[in-house]
Amino acid sequence: MQIKILIIGKNSFLGKNLFLFLNKKVKTRLISFKDFCKIDLSKLNKTTHIINCSVKKEYINFFYKKKFDTDYFIVRKILKTKINYIHLSSRKVYKLGENLTERSKLLPLCKYSKNKLITEKLIKKNLKNRYLILRISNVVGKMTKSKNKVHNNFLSNFLYYKKKNIKLEIDDEYKDFITTNQLSLAILKLIKNNIKGIFNISLGQRVYLSEITNWLDSNFAKSILFNKGKNYLKSFTLSNAKLLKKIKIRITKNALKIFCKNLI
Repeated sequence: MQIKILIIGKNSFLGKNLFLFLNKKVKTRLISFKDFCKIDLSKLNKTTHIINCSVKKEYINFFYKKKFDTDYFIVRKILKTKINYIHLSSRKVYKLGENLTERSKLLPLCKYSKNKLITEKLIKKNLKNRYLILRISNVVGKMTKSKNKVHNNFLSNFLYYKKKNIKLEIDDEYKDFITTNQLSLAILKLIKNNIKGIFNISLGQRVYLSEITNWLDSNFAKSILFNKGKNYLKSFTLSNAKLLKKIKIRITKNALKIFCKNLI
């Protein structure tokens, strides 16, 4: 099967980074959600996979409504096609903890994560065996300017504090990070192996905030006061065992470190 990927979310952080990686490997196209709404289905007849990276700010900030859900719109449009759909969900659908698997307790606490779970259910109901739902940890990658930015990630917040030279005092919690290259490679392997279902995509290891900030900018990291302790209320890691068993690649902490050191 000749793979042809359509990425929706022309101005999104993930959309741009996925396109930069995937377009070097397989035929890939990047368009806006607005343009997708206008596209005729006949022009998608050679598309094998759609990855949606677009999101409306109302979907992030308000309780679920179908009119806010770009994934739902896309799924309904491709319902009678043979296109496979890839939904980028969030680690926030889980209860906080360590080594969380795809079967771990779901406990979304914010509107965004609650909406993600609703979207997941709608995708499973409508597409049956034509979907990949990817619950993704914190992603670091090349930041690009966008006029339509709807929310900030860890890296954008870090760069903002650095630019403003804001003095920070934070708990040295651990998170689970992954690079855009690692994420893109995992998605490509899943597509090539024709794998469906729900998967965590993550490093699967603890990365303390003091570590990753030092990798990104050691000078700025020195100005941050990290509170050490065992009460890490917002710490988490995702298990990537199910994913790695299927695609057999290495996602290493050292690769994350090298990526961060060369990022800024």
